[in-house]
Amino acid sequence: MLRSRLSAAAPLVLVSGLGAIFNSSHLMADPVTVDLFTTVRYSDNMRQADDDEAESDFEYRPGVRIAHVKDPGQCNSALQSEFAYLIYKNETLDNQVSAQLDWDGDCEIAPYLSWRASDSLREASQSNRGTNTAANRERRNVFSTGPQLVLPLTELTSFISSLDWRKTTYEETESGDNERWVADARLQRSFSPVMQGWLSATYSDAEYDSGETLEETSYRVGMSRRISRTFFSGNIGVTSLERDVNGRLSEEEGIVWSAQATHQLDNGSVFASVSRDITDQASDVEIAFGDIRFTFDQSQAVEMTSFTVGGNTLLRNGYGVNADVYYKEHLYVGSDEMEEIVGTQIGLSKALNSALSARGTLRYERQEFFPDEATANEYAALLGLSYTRTSRLSFSLDVGHETQSASSGNAAEYSENFIAATVNYNLR
Repeated sequence: MLRSRLSAAAPLVLVSGLGAIFNSSHLMADPVTVDLFTTVRYSDNMRQADDDEAESDFEYRPGVRIAHVKDPGQCNSALQSEFAYLIYKNETLDNQVSAQLDWDGDCEIAPYLSWRASDSLREASQSNRGTNTAANRERRNVFSTGPQLVLPLTELTSFISSLDWRKTTYEETESGDNERWVADARLQRSFSPVMQGWLSATYSDAEYDSGETLEETSYRVGMSRRISRTFFSGNIGVTSLERDVNGRLSEEEGIVWSAQATHQLDNGSVFASVSRDITDQASDVEIAFGDIRFTFDQSQAVEMTSFTVGGNTLLRNGYGVNADVYYKEHLYVGSDEMEEIVGTQIGLSKALNSALSARGTLRYERQEFFPDEATANEYAALLGLSYTRTSRLSFSLDVGHETQSASSGNAAEYSENFIAATVNYNLR
């Protein structure tokens, strides 16, 4: 989407306990980046409702961004976070706290052995046929911790093994909550300075609050290679899923693969990626596949196919251009439900002077749902200006439009115009 709307803060109780694992006073010795910001946004259809039910409103969004990196050292960590409070003047939506967090940390506890922990706070759509508003989104928090062994066998070969315990919780969809153990073993070798290869085996055992259990086993072989300005990487393997729902067993097995290629240009790059995976909705695959929206009342297991091609370049006249085209397919295992998504977007930017820059984005996306063959077409446009007053103070202004048309009542249909102004101040 051209923008993301974060809903109320996710359970952060797990994050608060992470300090017991790492020496927090040592980690915070490095500078912390803190930004204060305020965004005022006006929309003529804040709920993205049907045109005859559209309501205009102002959204006020004061907040803070905190970032910190500690590396290298015996204990390392990286933090990116944003917290804000959303206020709706006309109460078209409920006032709420929003939060987004990514935290990773590790400590060396013995030669070749370290303990890792991480927490990721994101949003997930409750229905992929709904709009991208707070009313259709819920918090998704994933906490993971466990040991990792990195054992050098030779100068060119190493063995990497890890065991993680993961806890996934959703704000509303309790059937998606789960605990899982994930064991991974990998043998990797450097054949030359520009070519590497690896073999891996992964086992995951998940138990959902609904009582469903899911075991996933995956074996893969992969490699990466750089040729002049082009970098290739890819892998292929087999993944099997075994589900137990109230004593009913089902199995799914298939070939999984992914491939990526990036070519560096004189003033930019072009890329292509294609992948197929078999997994469950509550795994961390959402991060790898980007902005993925699942329907939680469907099967937990899903087959995913994705293809993206695009690039970016800086033209001689100073314009920056980026564009991509993508295709995604989600097939829900155990049902006849399937979704196809195809879209494209193009962006243009220009530095007008040392302090002022302009940007624009056009986007189109088409969703098709089977077996009812319902479709939804979304069009979006955005124009923006950014002004840097000092090294710490900056301003931005965005004007945009979104329209979604649908072939049936199963998908949302709306039109929205909005304008947003942001002030950002860096404290340190």
